[in-house]
Amino acid sequence: MKPRDNFTQEQADLLQEFKEKADKLGLEYFAVVGDPNDGTGASVYSAKTPESAARNAREAHIEWEKRHSIDPEHSRA
Repeated sequence: MKPRDNFTQEQADLLQEFKEKADKLGLEYFAVVGDPNDGTGASVYSAKTPESAARNAREAHIEWEKRHSIDPEHSRA
């Protein structure tokens, strides 16, 4: 598996801002950013309902991570 924390501070800051706004609005979300030049990337996720689009998107991304040898349990926390 690839390292758990493969993201830049700029990516983390962008997603933190997005997360704060989405949380404030009570939204469910899954957002991913990635840099194709250096392979860094990050994501944020929050879903409260079992059939939400955000949950479905995260589950699909977990499968993508597994196919690319990325630990799906990684965290930037």
